[in-house]
Amino acid sequence: MGFFSSLSFLTPLYFAAGLAIAGPILFHLIRRTPKGRQDFSSVMFLTPSPPRITRRSRIENWLLLLLRILAILLIVAAFTRPLWREFQSGLDDSDGRELVVLLDQSASMQRVGLWDEAVERVQTLLADLTPGDQLTVLTFDDQVHPLMDRTEWLELDPAQRTAVVEGRLEELRPGWGASYLDRALIEAADRLEQVDAGPGSFRPRRVVVIADLQAGSRWEGLQGHEWPKGVAVELMRVGAESPPTNAGVQLVGLPQMDDPPFVRVRVSSSDGSTTEKFELGWRGAFDDPATPGPTSGVVSVYVPPGQSRVVRLPQAEGDIAAAKVVLVGDEHPFDNLCHLTWPERREERIVYLGADTASDREGLRFFLEPLFADTEERNVTILDGWPQTTDASEPGNGVANEAAADDSQVALVIVGGELESVQQTQLRNWLQSGGTALFVVVSGESAAGLYALADLPVADVTEAVVDGYAMLREVDFDHPLFRMLNDPRYSDVSKVRFWKHRVVSEDSLGKGRVLARFDDGSIAMAEVPVGTGRLYVLTSGWDRSDSQLATWPKFIPIMNALLEVARPKRGGVSQGTVGEPLPVEIFAALTPAPAEVVLPRGDHRSWSEFMTAPIPTEPGLYRIMAAAEGSEAEPNVLATVAVNLPADESQTEPLAADVLDSLGIRLTGEGQPEAVDAPREEQLARGELESRQKLWRWLLGAALAVLLLETLLAARRGSVGEAPATV
Repeated sequence: MGFFSSLSFLTPLYFAAGLAIAGPILFHLIRRTPKGRQDFSSVMFLTPSPPRITRRSRIENWLLLLLRILAILLIVAAFTRPLWREFQSGLDDSDGRELVVLLDQSASMQRVGLWDEAVERVQTLLADLTPGDQLTVLTFDDQVHPLMDRTEWLELDPAQRTAVVEGRLEELRPGWGASYLDRALIEAADRLEQVDAGPGSFRPRRVVVIADLQAGSRWEGLQGHEWPKGVAVELMRVGAESPPTNAGVQLVGLPQMDDPPFVRVRVSSSDGSTTEKFELGWRGAFDDPATPGPTSGVVSVYVPPGQSRVVRLPQAEGDIAAAKVVLVGDEHPFDNLCHLTWPERREERIVYLGADTASDREGLRFFLEPLFADTEERNVTILDGWPQTTDASEPGNGVANEAAADDSQVALVIVGGELESVQQTQLRNWLQSGGTALFVVVSGESAAGLYALADLPVADVTEAVVDGYAMLREVDFDHPLFRMLNDPRYSDVSKVRFWKHRVVSEDSLGKGRVLARFDDGSIAMAEVPVGTGRLYVLTSGWDRSDSQLATWPKFIPIMNALLEVARPKRGGVSQGTVGEPLPVEIFAALTPAPAEVVLPRGDHRSWSEFMTAPIPTEPGLYRIMAAAEGSEAEPNVLATVAVNLPADESQTEPLAADVLDSLGIRLTGEGQPEAVDAPREEQLARGELESRQKLWRWLLGAALAVLLLETLLAARRGSVGEAPATV
C-alpha cells in the first residue's frame, strides 16, 4: 500500500479506459472452428488425426492474454499523467514558496496615498512569510530595479531579512517613469524559471504585483511571450479608495512662432473623473515649485470624463524663453505640469555655385527653395555665389550678398558646375576649417574642381553608358544622410530612375567613403574628408535631364539631413520624455563644447558623466552649459531640453481585468476567494511537477516493449504446427 499511496494522478478519469481489457479476454474466449470439409487425394494414405475438441469458454493462451492486458493498462496509466507524491511535499506552503514581489514605482504612483498603501501591502506580505519562503523584491517603472535579490535573501540572517527589506522601503519613493508592467512580469518569470529547488522537491512559484494597475500600464510586450506553466500571478491593486478625478496636460507640438506665438497642449481626463471644468495657465520655468496654480494667461477648458481636448494656449506676456503650462482643477497634481521652451529660429544660409539661375527650370538651382523649405526651427536663405565682405576703403567693392556678409553664417555650399579659381580657393579654405559642401558632378570637365577641393590627383571622369535607366543599390543606411530610411517600410530605393550619371573611380577619391552605388556598381554618392570638413560627391544631378531625384519623396529628407549634418542644432529647442534617451549626438557638436548639465533640481553633472547614460529620470528643464570663461563669468547655456512625463501615466483609470488573463497568465488575488485560488494554484504546481517527472514517457515505453514481446510470441506460436504423421 505504501507504493500506491506515493502516487498521484493529474487526470485519474482516464482509468475508466481500463475497461478496454475486456476486449482481449472476449477474443480469447471465442474460438473459430473450421466450416466445410475438402478431401485431397495426396493425403488418402495418411492416418487420420482429428483435432482435440475443447469447450469454447476455455482460455488457452494465458501468456498472450496477460501481455495484451498489460499493454492496455500501461497506455491507460500513461494518459492519467502520474507523479510521485513524495516529490510533492514541496507543494505545501509550510515547506516554503518561491515569491517575487513587483512593486510599482512609476509616475502614477505619485498620486495621493498610493505609495503609502503599497508599502503597507509589502509589509503585510513580509509579516505573513514562513521560514521556508524564498523572496525576491523588484521595483519597476520603465526599468526593473532589484530591491532584494533571492541570493541576498538566503545569505541574510533569517531574523534580519524583514528588517532589511523594510529599511530599504523607507528610503524608496515613486519615480517619474512609465509603467512597463510587461518588462517587470517577464523579468519575474525569468527569475522564477532559473530557480533550482533541488532534486526531489518542488516549491510553489508566485509573482505578487503591488501596483495601481492603471490603464496606461504597458502590457503589449507580453503578447509574444509564453508564460511559464506553474507560475501564478497575484494582483494587489492599490488606490481603490483614491479620489477618482485626475487630468493631465501634454505638449502636442513644438511652440508655434506665429503672431502671437502659441502652443498646443492636450488636456486628458481620466474615465472616473467627477469634474469637467479645468484651468490652464502659465508659470515661470524656474518659479518656486510650491507656488500653487498658474500666474498668468489663465484659460478655462471643459473636458468630459474619459476624453481629451486640444487647447491653443497663447504665449504669456513678457520675454519668456522657457515656461511651464500648469493645469488646476483635479485631485492629483503629479501630471499637472508641462515644461517647454520657446524656439528661436535659426538662420541657415546655403550658397549655390553654378551657372544656372533660380528661374532656369532645367537646372539644379530651380529646385533648391522647395528642397530646403522654412520650418518651425529655421529660416533658409539660398545665396547665388560666394558671399563677399564689405570693404569700405575700396569704393566699388560692394557686398555681393548683403544677407550673408560673413561666411560663418553659411551652413552648406552646393556646387552645380565648374568652379572659378577664386571660388575654388574660398571653398577649399572653408572646407578645411570644418565646412560642408555637396559637389554635383554635372560633367567630366567640372570634376576637375572636385579633385582640386579634395587636394587629390585629377582622374578621368566619363559619362556612364546607361541602358534605359539606372537605379540605386547598396545604400549605407547607417550614415546620417540615410538613417531615416533604415526601416523595412522606407528602405526601398529602387523607385527613382537615373537617365544619366558620371563614372568616378573609387580609388581616385582617396580616403573617401562610398554611401550609395548604382546597379552597375559605380559610385552614386560618396563622402570625402577635406581637412576638418566634409565634401559630399553626387555623380548625378536632380535636374530633369539627369534623374527623377527632384520628384522622389525621399530626396527631400535626405537633403535636409545633409543640412543638419552641416549645421547641427545650436542652442535650439529639444523636447524629451522621462526614461527616453536624449539626442546627445546633436549636443556633442555644439560650439563651444559642452562642459556640464544642470538638472531640473539644480544639481550639476559633468558632460562626460551625463554622456554615459543620457536618460532623464525626472521632468523639468535640462540645461547644457559651456565652461565658464574666467572665475566670475557665468557659463553660457548652449541648449535647453524640456523633459515631460510619459503621456500614458495620466491614464489612471483601472486596467481592464481580462487583459492579463487573455494573454495566458494564471491570475489569483483579492478578486477571488482564497478557497478557489488555493486549489487552482495547487493544480498548477502539480502540473509543473508532473511535466518535470514525465513518468508517462516511461509508461508508454514499457507499453511498446510489451507489445513488441506479444508480437514476437504470437508470431512464434503461429509458426509452430503439429508434427507430420508416418506413412
